[in-house]
Order: sequence, then structure tokens, then C-alpha cells
Amino acid sequence: MARRRTCFIIFLTMLTGWVSSVQAVRHGFPPDILHVDYDEDDPSVRRPMVINRGGSADGAGRVKRSPADGVGTGPSSSPAAAASLSVAGMKDSKSSAPQVIETKVNKLNDSHAQLIVHWLGEGTSVMICLAREPPADNDAVAKAPPPQPSRIFVSKDYGDTFVDQTNMFELEVNSTKINSTVEQFFTHPKFNTIVFTDPRNKAIFTSEDYGATVKVRMLNFTPSDVTFYEADTKMILILDKKDPERKLYYTTDFGASFTLLQSYVKSYIWSSGEGVPIHLYVERKEPTNTSSVIFYNAANLRNNTNQFNVLIEKVEDFHIKKDFMFASQRLPNSTQLLISYKRGKFVKADFQTELDMKGYHVADVDGRRIMISVVHTERISHLYVSESNADMSDIKFVPSLENVFTYVPELNWRSSWLVQSSDGAFTDLYKVEGLRGIYIASKINRIPLGETISPDSLVSLITFDHGASWRPITAPTTDDDGLPI
Repeated sequence: MARRRTCFIIFLTMLTGWVSSVQAVRHGFPPDILHVDYDEDDPSVRRPMVINRGGSADGAGRVKRSPADGVGTGPSSSPAAAASLSVAGMKDSKSSAPQVIETKVNKLNDSHAQLIVHWLGEGTSVMICLAREPPADNDAVAKAPPPQPSRIFVSKDYGDTFVDQTNMFELEVNSTKINSTVEQFFTHPKFNTIVFTDPRNKAIFTSEDYGATVKVRMLNFTPSDVTFYEADTKMILILDKKDPERKLYYTTDFGASFTLLQSYVKSYIWSSGEGVPIHLYVERKEPTNTSSVIFYNAANLRNNTNQFNVLIEKVEDFHIKKDFMFASQRLPNSTQLLISYKRGKFVKADFQTELDMKGYHVADVDGRRIMISVVHTERISHLYVSESNADMSDIKFVPSLENVFTYVPELNWRSSWLVQSSDGAFTDLYKVEGLRGIYIASKINRIPLGETISPDSLVSLITFDHGASWRPITAPTTDDDGLPI
């Protein structure tokens, strides 16, 4: 029976304006007990929108934080049929005129189960649409037949029209040309460079002109994760997650050649700060089953000098957020958190509690103040706010809000709907932008007996003083028309 085709229809909503900032973002494998909340409006965090056949989409604005390669575990169970899909993008505009919403419809007539759509950012009208089959997990890969080749569509007019450029992504295997199975693409936050990855065929396609032309690079390793060096168009890092030794490679000539940087890599982070050089921090697993954190000077890497220094040893997880470095350590019956301010000495965080500390979620950093939710038991997490002396050599965390709604994978709510609906840790804490010290949070008002949680158990509270005191948010009694609710 001939395969029925799915007609992907893209509704492109173009919104003028974009505000950007820069922060250190962790790449690699998921952390175990220490998690950090990153700002999704940051261009280095902003990910393409992923649209599944059947109409579901993952993108900015959702509580679920999913990288492109983690959205969906297989084709939709819906039969192939016409699908209406919405994709959000933004037109570049430097004027102060009111924002204008425009809607465009494009029929790609493609049968893949998933689309990845991305506007390349301020200063360009280029949008890329990758049609692919969702990546399967490791067990399913061995049993499943090879996925059908991917298709790549490019728009140069903010999505008014899309051109099929799949033929630019052909590979030559054993003197035979084949279509590639491009799985992801990565865009530079500042420059017009793009890297498309085909892990199945161990190949990457590089472009220095927003996808107008591409070069194919065959590799002897699997390109699982790609990261750009912010200040250079040709320097990239690639982590091979399939290799048991978890090798991290880098190139300074945009993929023409690669050098092995480290093995047994758990995570890596580019970080810069005011008046300090840019460093690459690598969290490396040791035979002791703990991690060491080493760092490289970016300027040396650009000159192919890969000497490194050791930052800290015997840690479980490592993160950077704004001016702070965070490292967790396991103790015989608990854990502890170490904090460094502006690349200074690591100091032990002193939490004012007698409860066990199983895990941490750094929910917010505002200047010198940190808000952290600590997982104490499978059903109890409390929010703490930091207090410190002038030189940050003594950092205490005082209780702020008991029973805050926090989820950390493998540590709490392991039998709840959160396991399926959220790929990452979170604390239900919302910072009111433009007003310092104001936050809205969800508190578990009634602790469930089991490891399940429902919205009926939650209550919303607000603080106006950085979490020193909280008060319930009173629900409205009437609607916009004055009628009782």
C-alpha cells in the first residue's frame, strides 16, 4: 500500500522586535543532584520550535524545557492526515512602531513526523525548517529500520516562501550518493554560521552564509552535540555521546579538522565575565565516580594550545549562572553545595535547616542574591534565599517558602505526571520582570500521601521583598464583565 502523505501547513506568525542577553549555558549530559534554571529568552538558550505530526508543538513559553533532540520519542500515533501547525518567529525591526502580527501559510507536503523550525535571529530574514523522524532511544534504534532521509526547507523572506534544499545535503558512501538523515542544526548566536548534524552517517554540514551554501564533513565520531565559541565563526565543540568514553572534540577551521580535547566528559560550559578572560569549563568523570572541573583559556584554544588548569575536584555536578559557580558534592548520608562568586574561592553554602538535602534547584540569581529550592524528601522541598557578607566568604541560606512546588528528575514525584510532561528540573517560581524583589510561586498546600501531585494541591503566593515574606494571591470573584465567577 502506498504511504499516505502528511501535508504540513505552517502558519508563520511574525512579531517585530527581540531582546537578547548572554549567559553561560551547560551542555552535555544531565546533572544528577544540582540543577540550574536558565533564562529561555537568552539567544544562547533559545531553541528551535519542534512541531509534531498531529499538531502538538514544543517551543518558547512552555513550562517543559526540551532540547530539540529530546522532544518526542517516536512518530505520532495519529494517522497521516492534513495537519495545521503554528510556528512563532520574529521580524527584525529597530523602529519603535507598534508590533505588527502577520500570518503566512506554507504547504510543505511532507510526510515526516516532526518539523524543527527556527528563525536565525535579528539581522536576517532566513528561516530553516527541518523535516525529520523523531530520534529514537538507544534500545529502539537497534530494532527499528533506518529512518527515511530528512528534508531541509529554507526561507529567505521571513517565511513568506520556503524552498526545498534537500539536494544540498547529499552524502557519498561507497561511491554512491545518498540522502542524509540530518537530525539537528545549530546556529551561531552572533554570526551567520550553521552546523547541520547527521549522527547516523557521522557527518556534519557547515554553512557560513545562513545556509545558502553548505560543505559536507565526514567524521570518525558521532556528532551528538554542537556548541559554538561565541567570539569566533570557525571554532566549534562537538561531543560524542555515543562513544563510551564520551569524547569532546574541537575545531578552529570550522570542521576541516578536529582535535580531541577531553574524554569522559559529563558537561562543558563557555563562560565570560566583566574584566576576565573567556574560559571553557569541562566537567570530567574520574575513576572515583566523581567529577573534576578543569578549564581552558579560550584564546589558547584558538591557537590550538589545549593546556588546562584544575578548578575543583570530587564534585557531583557543576553549573555557572551569572556571577556564580555552583558545585555539588555527595556526603555519606547527604549532599552539600559549594559556591564561588566572580571566580573566587569555593565556599560551603550554609543552609539553615536540620533536614536532609537530597538535591538542589537554583531557581533565580539576582545580583548577589540567590534563590534555591532544596529537595528534602520525595514530597517536601523548601525555598531558601541567600544572605552573605561583603566578600562572599560566608553564604547562608535562610528559609523563605516551605513546600514550594519543585520537581527534580529521579529525586521526587517519580510516579506523577511530571515524569512524562517535563524533561528537566523546575521550581514553580516566576520573577516579575521590571520590578525588583517581586516573585510569584506555587506552594503545595496539602502534602499528598503518595508520589503524585495535582493542581488541586497547589496555592499561589506572592512576595514583594525577595522572599522574606509571602502572601496568598486572592482569586477574583468576578469576570471582566462584572459577573460572578
